[in-house]
Amino acid sequence: MGGIQAQGSASILSPYALTTVFNVRVQLGIPSTKLNLDLIRKIERLINACSAAIEEQTERLFVPRESVEIYDGRGTERFVPRQWPINSISEVWLDSTKKFTDPVNKLDSSEYAIVDDQTAIELLNRRYPSASYSVKFVYKHGKLPADISYACDLWCEWLFRLNEREDIGRLTRSKGDESVNVEQTVPRLITDMINKHKRMEFGGATPRSSINI
Repeated sequence: MGGIQAQGSASILSPYALTTVFNVRVQLGIPSTKLNLDLIRKIERLINACSAAIEEQTERLFVPRESVEIYDGRGTERFVPRQWPINSISEVWLDSTKKFTDPVNKLDSSEYAIVDDQTAIELLNRRYPSASYSVKFVYKHGKLPADISYACDLWCEWLFRLNEREDIGRLTRSKGDESVNVEQTVPRLITDMINKHKRMEFGGATPRSSINI
């Protein structure tokens, strides 16, 4: 596959894709000898689309990355940011001026901890301020579950087969003298695997500002 890709333009696969071209190719039962650049690009587009759809459906970011988020303070000791699991924290700011530029408002790493199964950030000797735009986190998060990756494989396969049979948008298909219904919605097997990971608000808050790096 690497040799084929080297002959064409760079890969269009997202760095946050939930599966790989290899995994989808195996799921489709396509031998490596049948791969060509057009097929690789088709699979990459499918993976990107299905990965984005899964993230939208679950409201989660699974592949590890860093986010910068600003919240309203709530006067609590613990705060649940948008994404989990929290892998590490680079910065915690408490600043009622909303500027986040004065180093005095940036906490030392000894002043907070990751708690509650890596879902919350707890202040050890103080509370978050009760003020709007007063809390800023820079943190790394994410872990790709095996079933989410496999659900992406299955979704890619389902779309690939649907397109291959030219069934997209078709409600029925002839089979001999019979008319067979065509399933146009994502199979329940796939949605059930995805929905297990759908966002649950652990008493968390919606960020005023969020940047994923």
